Formats: sequence, C-alpha cells, structure tokens
Amino acid sequence: MSDEERAEFEAWIVGNPEAAANLDADRKMRRGMLLAEQRGWLTTAARAPDPRPKRASGMTLAASLAAMAMVGSLAWWAGEQEGLKHSAQETQLSTTTQVVSLARYRGSNAPDIKLALNDIPDHLVLQPDVVTLTCDDGSLALACSNGLAPATPQYLEYELEIVRRVGEQPIWHSDLQSPSPPNPLTFVVRARELEAGDYNLLVRGVSPAHSEVVGRYWLKIQPGLE
Repeated sequence: MSDEERAEFEAWIVGNPEAAANLDADRKMRRGMLLAEQRGWLTTAARAPDPRPKRASGMTLAASLAAMAMVGSLAWWAGEQEGLKHSAQETQLSTTTQVVSLARYRGSNAPDIKLALNDIPDHLVLQPDVVTLTCDDGSLALACSNGLAPATPQYLEYELEIVRRVGEQPIWHSDLQSPSPPNPLTFVVRARELEAGDYNLLVRGVSPAHSEVVGRYWLKIQPGLE
C-alpha cells in the first residue's frame, strides 16, 4: 500500500469491528508462528516422503483462515472505497452550475438574473465586471505618468452580499476576494438555499480606510410551477 492507502485503510478498519478482529487474529497468529520458529518448535528431522495425501495441521489451517479473513477485509475495504468514489462521481455529475457575467452598468430596469424556483441550479457563479484599474499612485487616467496603461485595481479586495429587496434583510455574505486582472471576480452562491423573491446583489470594494458599493444587481427568483 502507499502511505495514503495505508492511512485510509487504518481509518476504515477502526470503524469496522469484525474486520478489525480478523486483522488482530492474523497478527496474533503471525507472532505465535514467529515465536515457535525462533524456539525451534517447528524444526523437524527430514523424513521420507509420505505417499498418502497430507492433511493440513491445525496451525497451518488457522493461518490460512486468518490470511483468507485478511484478504477478505482488504477486498471489503477496497470495495467500499470504490463505491464511495462512484457515489462522489454521481453526486458531482448531478450538481448543476450556472455562470452569469454581470456588466459594469445595468442597461434596463428588468432583473439582471431571473430564475425559476423549480429549475434553479445548485450553484450560481457570479462574475461582476466592477474592478476599475488605476495607476500606481491611485489616480484614474487613461494613461499613467509612466506612459503605461493603468493596471492596479482600485480596491485591494472585493465582497458580495445578497440582501432581500423587501426589508433590506441580509441573506448571504461572501469572503473577501483579491482581484487578479484580467481574470474576473468570481463569487459562488448556493442558489438552492435561496427562497422565491427579489434580491439585491451588492458588490463592494474594500480598502483599509473604507468600503464602497461598486455594483448593484437584481436577482429575481420566481415561485415554482404547480
């Protein structure tokens, strides 16, 4: 076994008393046979071959049974690991994800994202285009004093908050995320945890001195069809 497989097997054997008992019996049998061999108990004088079929001694039979139990335990463990892998793969395949790119400026009063509750994805990946690039000194310009295009994000970090439009009740808050242009900001929301209703998606730029809402979007989740 590799170190990883050995660790997984040891963790599994702890939770399976029957397999652990078989493994313990195998260890005791191996230690007993090693001790008997060291003391010379297994050493016998050479004798002429006996033409009659040989019967397995009690010790040999016990060792064989223990080995079979050990192999069975390993096979059982391997089968469970394979089953868990298939289960994880099936779960991964059944998970739905929808990626939505959000423009810097909204073009209408309609919802930016509209979803039906009975057809909502498991994960909603939001990529808001709200990172403004500045010069190294923080100034906004088309060309910086060094002649290069601005390449420094206006804020060191950004966050996303989901708020109900009615009552302004906060629902979800992301971790802070450092921008890395040209890659977009990416926030992953567990959409299935949201109820039907209207939500504001607030994107804030955060600096040590203050924070500012740099993007506001409208998410509408319609009730499921009967």
